[in-house]
Amino acid sequence: MKIETMSVQEYNNLHLNYKFYTIKWGKVLLATSEKGLCALLFATSEEEAIDDLKRRYKNAILRSQSDAIQQKTIEILQNWDKSHQNIPKFHIKGSDFECKVWDKLLEIPYNQRVTYGQIAQQIGKSSACRAVGNAVGNNPISILIPCHRVIKATGELGNYRWGKTLKKELLQFEATEK
Repeated sequence: MKIETMSVQEYNNLHLNYKFYTIKWGKVLLATSEKGLCALLFATSEEEAIDDLKRRYKNAILRSQSDAIQQKTIEILQNWDKSHQNIPKFHIKGSDFECKVWDKLLEIPYNQRVTYGQIAQQIGKSSACRAVGNAVGNNPISILIPCHRVIKATGELGNYRWGKTLKKELLQFEATEK
């Protein structure tokens, strides 16, 4: 498992480094603690992305600086393909339910799709499709925790926090990678 959930004490005494980077799908904000990657958020504007980070990590002291975890993450994203193996540990805040959903997202194979209902069944909550959708939408680490691979039972793409166009681009990229 690559997800480490923050303890209450860690959350209340958190120091995060953050920096903006440009990857092939747009600008992203990466935020890290000393233990791992805390956020990978697409940034339609820097101000909105920082506000999102502050909403997720209310008590954190933010420092605009890069670090080794961010550099490793950017290297992975710039060379993104199905062989990505050395993803850094995730150090994130989430409810037990959200973390179960995010763990299941990590199990979705590259260039594969699952439905919200399938995720709900896999975590033993088959009637919780809407809650699964909310957890997917609250994923703090886009791309690396592959919420873009979750689709509707009808086969439609469904929503994506950063827009359906980006979701479609990510899925098409995975489908065309050799």
